[in-house]
Amino acid sequence: MRFVGLLLCGVFGLGVGFLHAQEVEQEYMAVFVKGKRVGYHNKTRKVFADSVVTTELMTFSIPVDEGTIEKLSIDETVESRDGKLIHFRHETAKGARLFRLAGRRDGHRLQISLVSDGQKHQRELDWSEPALFVEGRHLLARQKGLKAGLQYQYLRFFTEDLSVGEAWVSVLGEVEVDVLGKKMKLIETKEEVSLQGRTLTYVIYRDASFKPLKIVAPSMFMEMVSCSEAFAMTPLDEN
Repeated sequence: MRFVGLLLCGVFGLGVGFLHAQEVEQEYMAVFVKGKRVGYHNKTRKVFADSVVTTELMTFSIPVDEGTIEKLSIDETVESRDGKLIHFRHETAKGARLFRLAGRRDGHRLQISLVSDGQKHQRELDWSEPALFVEGRHLLARQKGLKAGLQYQYLRFFTEDLSVGEAWVSVLGEVEVDVLGKKMKLIETKEEVSLQGRTLTYVIYRDASFKPLKIVAPSMFMEMVSCSEAFAMTPLDEN
């Protein structure tokens, strides 16, 4: 997709590209809506001496009555090794429209620069009660564990609309799950996020290493399922 190159040029400029990562993890997930495969999600996590850089790319194409909704989004987050935000960038392409924003932590404030439809804007958000980004959530999950019956809550940041939601996590226990036709024993967790007057629910199935192999978002009729890069890149299901 042409937008991928355009977006990556803007995203991979956060000051760590010339460093050598101590660890590199990459995973792919196929994206399904109402049972049809509509796209994929790719996550790359790079661990450096004093930071962790997480890059997430998601692209999908969904048929609707008026035609097709095509979306490509890229998030790149730089956090300290203990999960504290340093800075982040988000870019979204919907059709011909491009939206991009960047933010950095400045003490108890979050400095935001955004561009939408060619217009540039500056914002400042209160950061006295920090919310968690990708690495922060990963570390919290590992700290809490996956024991059935465990419950905890935290604040979660959503980069696309610069919002903070209160998340409640419940570990439900081990269940058998179908992962692209393969039956696997995974730990089921449910995360409910209160955000701007509505509740978003995610059901996440993890293995013993905390890796999510299946994510279900019932309100969006969406599932994300762990897969190989080759499977992620194969042609999508017919409409």
